[in-house]
Amino acid sequence: MKSPRVPIRISLPHDAVSAEIFFASDMHNGSAQFNEKKWKAFEEMLMRPNSYVCFVGDQMEYATRQSKSDVYTQTLPPRQQKDWWIEHLRPLVREGKLVCVTDGNHEYNRASKDADAFPLYDIALALGIEDRYRSEAAFVDIGLGHIGKAGKQVHYVLRCQHQANNNVNYGTADGFEGIDLFVSGHTHKPMDKPLGKLIYDTSNKVVYEKTVENMVAGHFLEFGGYGERNGYRPTSQKMYSAILCGTKKAIETRGFHL
Repeated sequence: MKSPRVPIRISLPHDAVSAEIFFASDMHNGSAQFNEKKWKAFEEMLMRPNSYVCFVGDQMEYATRQSKSDVYTQTLPPRQQKDWWIEHLRPLVREGKLVCVTDGNHEYNRASKDADAFPLYDIALALGIEDRYRSEAAFVDIGLGHIGKAGKQVHYVLRCQHQANNNVNYGTADGFEGIDLFVSGHTHKPMDKPLGKLIYDTSNKVVYEKTVENMVAGHFLEFGGYGERNGYRPTSQKMYSAILCGTKKAIETRGFHL
């Protein structure tokens, strides 16, 4: 497995005017609350031209005897959850849609702690995309389109990780320089909260303002089960994507429902 310090570098088509990057986490495939109808609509959306996806953890429920989740309420055992993901990721891999995959606590804390198992890494190996997998988190450098006659691509840097803090004055996203977009999951509370920063340009000796997009990806769970039993409130089913411009450095975020 590669270190999270090793960036995932992707070059998208030079003639693309834009690319839409979708973000998804907390599918919990294998849970009784997994919303397969929502997943199918999302899957169809990803097959559109210039559409790509980052998976940000907890793709699998992966309940074990030692976990908080109840092994008896899983609709699929862990082995079949892996088979399901291999089947559903294969078309995305074949079409070059998959940008990155990172572990969530359901894959890491449960599988690795009990059995030194990394199910998403196994899936990446089976699909030949182990270079797109990072266990802890991923830096992703995306080149897209071109600027001017020289044909230099526009570059966007993403930081993708499952768990993060989003405090009022300081959050996990503030711990990284050089990124254009930070995306996390875990809370099941989708959010689009851009951050402003002042940057000192050492080359040109000027200070300029920069916006860093900061998102919490949408989830794929219907309300019920553990959340309802413990008195949690229903969370939004909203999803987010980032539209990257291929002719200049610009990001437009989009919120939508499926």
